[in-house]
Amino acid sequence: MCGFFGEFCPMGTPIAEPEFRSLLNLSRHRGPDGQDVFRDSHCALGFNRLAILDLSPAAMQPMRSPSGRSVLVFNGEIYNFKELARAHGIENQPHCQTSDSAVLAHLADILSPEALAEELDGMFAIALYDSRNLSLTLIRDFAGVKPFFYSVGGDRVVFASQFDQVLHHPLVDRGSENARAVRDYLQLGYMPAPETLIAGVEQVEPGRMVTFDRSLHASHRTYFELSRDPIEGGALETSDAALESVTAALSNACHQTLVSDVPLGCFLSGGIDSPLVAALAHDRMPALHGYTVGVDDPELNEADIARSYCQALGIEQTILHLSGEAVIDQAEAHFRAFSDPVGDYGSLPTFAITREARRHATVMLSGDGGDELFWGYPRFYKFLRSRRLLSMPRPLRRLFGVGMRATGKDASHGVDDGLSAWMFDTQAQILSDDVTRILPGVSGNSDGIVDLYRFCGPYSTAAISQWLRHNEFYGHLQKVLAKVDRASMGNSLEVRVPFLCKDVINTAWRIRMDAANVEPKWILKQALAKRLGSTPMNHQKMGFTVPINDWLRTVFKDEVRELTHHPVFARELMSTDVVRTFTESFFSGAHDHGSAIWILYTLQKWAAVHLERQINLR
Repeated sequence: MCGFFGEFCPMGTPIAEPEFRSLLNLSRHRGPDGQDVFRDSHCALGFNRLAILDLSPAAMQPMRSPSGRSVLVFNGEIYNFKELARAHGIENQPHCQTSDSAVLAHLADILSPEALAEELDGMFAIALYDSRNLSLTLIRDFAGVKPFFYSVGGDRVVFASQFDQVLHHPLVDRGSENARAVRDYLQLGYMPAPETLIAGVEQVEPGRMVTFDRSLHASHRTYFELSRDPIEGGALETSDAALESVTAALSNACHQTLVSDVPLGCFLSGGIDSPLVAALAHDRMPALHGYTVGVDDPELNEADIARSYCQALGIEQTILHLSGEAVIDQAEAHFRAFSDPVGDYGSLPTFAITREARRHATVMLSGDGGDELFWGYPRFYKFLRSRRLLSMPRPLRRLFGVGMRATGKDASHGVDDGLSAWMFDTQAQILSDDVTRILPGVSGNSDGIVDLYRFCGPYSTAAISQWLRHNEFYGHLQKVLAKVDRASMGNSLEVRVPFLCKDVINTAWRIRMDAANVEPKWILKQALAKRLGSTPMNHQKMGFTVPINDWLRTVFKDEVRELTHHPVFARELMSTDVVRTFTESFFSGAHDHGSAIWILYTLQKWAAVHLERQINLR
């Protein structure tokens, strides 16, 4: 797990090394254990190392392939590197039993970039420079765990692990806002790939790769994509078959994610997903240590539940005590770590938790992804219960919605326009009518978001359930992963996600919802129950949250007012009067949409901290 920055200049030369290192240093917190740079006349690759596997200098990047033809940098972990070494007969080559970087470098001489991407399991952003053909390939992992930003212009491609590294390159016009991406952000609280807030800066999408030739012509290819269509052939039709297959796949994933040459632990809450990961990982590593967040509020404290889990599973536990005051004290450091904005106020405790965890370990396993893959959110069932309503003609749906609202019942305006609009309305923190008033000249969302939320199937359980899972995986999950990555890497902590190993994802995608859900996440609950024996299982994860409405009206109030009344970013796009009225209405208690206020605030706070930052490009 590391950070990198690079330039590919087939028709020019990279910027001077002092300027290059200034931009590389922006990701130093991602890799505090060492730095190195490769340069030739057409490419520069810089790397900040967080040493996890093979701590020797021989595993340092940038790394050349044995032939010398290719040079690579990558951020993340390749979980199946030993299997790939055996499969391709390179297991006896230097460091191929200990370093995933070494295996990648050898495979760069054996496989095409597309074949390489298809064989990888893990979380990764890879930049592969071919000095013979004068080409560059950028590859992002299939789940979108690791970030990957780039910009193309003039005679070069600039690419990096962090948004700010590309943002501050002389190639990029930081004043060129991407209006539809701003709308995406205000509604969804993150920057959905491939868009970013700045025109001309893009993200490699999950499961995609981009190759640039010597003329900077870009070829975009998809090497992994999950279907949104109902499951037909190859489905796991029974709950017993689904339980057996998921348990085996997740157990193997946990085994793969335990490989580390530095201290490793596991986050363990009082819910379902992370205790199951801990239990299966403990089977393979009996010395595994569990880490639980303990808070003062008894209604939010999961430490006692998690302790009973640990006792039943035989796992040693450490309680990471965290107070609201500690979270607030670290707020400024948190904002510095988020070089691209994420409008989820859960980022505050996530940053504080990962900072505390870093005192004990360098690598942690997490349970992220379980809700998205196994229909864990209540909203899934809301839509399925409403499938007959959704199948009605639009005039009847609208009449129904009007009637519900007239009687004082909560009925989303999305009901009127069908599943696509209703799901978007459910996910959005600022509703479409409100964001249109805030951004009066911006008529719609980005093409990617429009496509993600487009539902064209029949209103059947099979079609709706699969579409919802696809939407969550490529939508909401991406915000969660961005939050965890920026918070953890801001503290030089690697977080691995066994649920998002390739075989677990593929196995989940073969399961029909009716085989998987006597109740939400039924398969995962059954798998955990078998491990806990007679220990009671908590079916409702509490989660450590924060009183964001109170904090916005007290601790953050002055800065929220200053930044929303006098925006730093997108001021020409926004109606400042509308934003001011919306903010002051919140302060007065006229509404309690604190999550919307947080999104407006984090956009401007990001701009104040990162966009306006002066980088010394000597």
